[in-house]
Amino acid sequence: MFDHETDGPVMAEVPITVAPGRLLVAVGLLGALGLIFLLLGATAIGEGRFGPAALIPAGAVVLWAARELWRSGSAGLVFGPEGLRLGDGTVLAARDEMLSIDRGVFAFKPTGGFLLTLTPARRPNLWRPGLCWRVGRRLGVGGILRAHEAKLVAELLAADIAARRAR
Repeated sequence: MFDHETDGPVMAEVPITVAPGRLLVAVGLLGALGLIFLLLGATAIGEGRFGPAALIPAGAVVLWAARELWRSGSAGLVFGPEGLRLGDGTVLAARDEMLSIDRGVFAFKPTGGFLLTLTPARRPNLWRPGLCWRVGRRLGVGGILRAHEAKLVAELLAADIAARRAR
C-alpha cells in the first residue's frame, strides 16, 4: 500500500500496551516494600540509631515510585509515522532522530525491550517507570510492556532505520 502524496509506504500506528499482570505485581511489590520500610523505620526510631530512621524517607520514595508506576502504566507507547511517543502524546523520539537499535542480551535495556541510540538533539531526560527512560542520546523501552509487542516494534524500527540508511 502506498501513500499517494509521497509515493512511499503507508505507516500505521502500532501500539505497545502494558501487561496488566506485570503492572499489578510491580506496583504491589513496590508498595509492600515501601510499607515495610516505613514500618521498620517507625518501630526502630526510638533506639537512637540513625540507620533505621533513614528507612522512613526511603519508604516514602518507594511508595512515590509505586504511584508513578501505576500512573505511567495506563499510558503505553505508540510507534507511528512521527516516531515513538507515549500514549499521552509526549514524543520520545522522532523517526529521523533514531540512529540504531540494540536488542541484544547484553544491552543495557529494560526487560523485554530495546535500546535506541538517537541523534544528539536537545531533548530533556525522561523517566516513566516501567515504560521507558531517556538519558542523553539513549532511549530504553520496556519493563512492564508486553514483550511480543515491544519485539514487533523493535523489528519495525530496525527495518525503518535500515531503509533510511539505504536512501
